[in-house]
Amino acid sequence: MTQKTNGRKQMHPANAWMILTALVLIAIFLLNFLIQMLPASVTIFDLTPQKITEISDITREYVSQMEDDVVLYRVCVTGNEDQALVQLMEHYDDLSDHISVIAVDPAVYPRFTSAYTDKDLSDNSIIVSSDKRSKALDFNDLLLYNIYAISEDGSSYVLQSQMTYADFLIFYETYADVFTTGDYTYQTLFIGEDAITSALDYVTSDVLPKVYLTTGHGESAFPESLYNYLSLDNIDYGNYSSLTDPVPEDANCLLLYAPTQDFTEEETTRLRDYLLSGGNLMLFTSYATLELPNLLALMSEFGMNASDRLVLEGDSEHYQGSGYFLYPDTDGARNHFSIASYNLLAPYSHSISMGESEHTMTYTSLFTTTAKARLEDAEASEGEEAVSDDESASDTAADDTDSTEDTTGSYDVGALVTLAGENAGHLCWFGTPQILDSDFNSASGGGNYTYFLAILENLCEKNYSLVIESKVLDEDVLVLSDFQVGFWGVVLIVVIPLSVLGIGLVVHMRRKYR
Repeated sequence: MTQKTNGRKQMHPANAWMILTALVLIAIFLLNFLIQMLPASVTIFDLTPQKITEISDITREYVSQMEDDVVLYRVCVTGNEDQALVQLMEHYDDLSDHISVIAVDPAVYPRFTSAYTDKDLSDNSIIVSSDKRSKALDFNDLLLYNIYAISEDGSSYVLQSQMTYADFLIFYETYADVFTTGDYTYQTLFIGEDAITSALDYVTSDVLPKVYLTTGHGESAFPESLYNYLSLDNIDYGNYSSLTDPVPEDANCLLLYAPTQDFTEEETTRLRDYLLSGGNLMLFTSYATLELPNLLALMSEFGMNASDRLVLEGDSEHYQGSGYFLYPDTDGARNHFSIASYNLLAPYSHSISMGESEHTMTYTSLFTTTAKARLEDAEASEGEEAVSDDESASDTAADDTDSTEDTTGSYDVGALVTLAGENAGHLCWFGTPQILDSDFNSASGGGNYTYFLAILENLCEKNYSLVIESKVLDEDVLVLSDFQVGFWGVVLIVVIPLSVLGIGLVVHMRRKYR
């Protein structure tokens, strides 16, 4: 319908509004279409304090160097998607042309996962695949748990840390009554980015390093929580019986974790030949079990000696609670291995010192006390047997100082020897096995495991670390009840749009009949 003005046709206002409305709708449609084409990093914002879906610089740097094509399959029945995981994987999709994300509904493709794993995967699990190999990540593998005991005064302390989902279920069912009374509580950690980035490295690496733990000498049980970190860091591991077998050819490093029985001369010969041929050895010993003459003689041959006395720190800024719970200086490790600054808690440590060696080598202090530290005899603690003054671990390797008055000074509780030559081997020695205890790692803020993994990676010639900080899920978040969800849904979906439409109609009618 048109009107004539001075002999010219003029469009009726109603028609003009209809055309304008149509143009606005088309513009909105086009804008929405263009926004959908933008990367998730531009259109999706993580407003949670934990930054669950935010990608770290470690991942960005690693992905920027990827050359292999990788597919991330998100396995989930339609409608059961975890939105945080969906957004996280969209961010991965945007990082590189070498990464693609594909959603797979197991209800539609029930046999899809069997080509990659024989496990039954939960909803929101991930399969990472390349032409070299694949790795399946069950959604429950993306969660870890810390268990806390609550004291009567309301304070808490770590009871168990970094527990897997399976171990957590067993623990929770066993102590369900204690959780109900509030004497125990737990904290959930999300390691989605850590697991996915580690899987990318696993499926694209040409060679995966392998570490062997020696057996047959009363070694302490290696902390279970560390096995998970080794897997995340794509370091394979196995056991090695040096009593009967030669050193495995694929061994990047041998790990001797708190042996209580000595190695035979034949075994130390194997270890010596392994080091001289470019092998790497990492040793953890306790002050209470240093009666290992053959092993300590081997260490002395490579310029490393030990004292069977405890190191007592005298500077209150460098210990926790007791002078035996050391916070040593870590400059040596940080400078040598290019590690960021972290705290290291080294409880009940004995000292390590440099001696003479028939081999050409370089001695590096990794972890060192202040000049106010001293050596002291200590009573046995928690099952450890005290070592008396006259019970020398080795005539050549142990420091038999008879007086504590003359022992004040700076001491190494962690050291590294690097042999010279084309096939230079490395010998790393820690003066306490408890540095790998999960509780002490928690008390150090994760610093203990960080240093251990960084040093192990370097010994295995893996010159980068993909261990990414986990995200705590149990901090305060925005929680809405069903009523609130319904109320704000009506407001945002119905009330506001209808209000805008009503105002538009009123304006239109007023102008029409003006």
